[in-house]
Amino acid sequence: MDNWNLNLRITKIIENINGLPKGDKQELTEFLEHDEWGIALEHLCATVLEEEINISSELFYEIREVGEKIEIDCASWEELKHLII
Repeated sequence: MDNWNLNLRITKIIENINGLPKGDKQELTEFLEHDEWGIALEHLCATVLEEEINISSELFYEIREVGEKIEIDCASWEELKHLII
């Protein structure tokens, strides 16, 4: 998967999560600007969990698919299952 596609997919995930704090969105954007996809996705998952933001099943599966492609620990997204609406 190329850099542009990863940035685009993670950006779309960020845009589709309602309730992300503005500061976290800015931090996530900075991670993506430096091609730090793993850090961005882990931070995103941690923020969603911490803020208890509900997500759709489609969004969960997109997070999981990107996480698997960039080979981050599945615990990052598995903890989000209870937030699926």
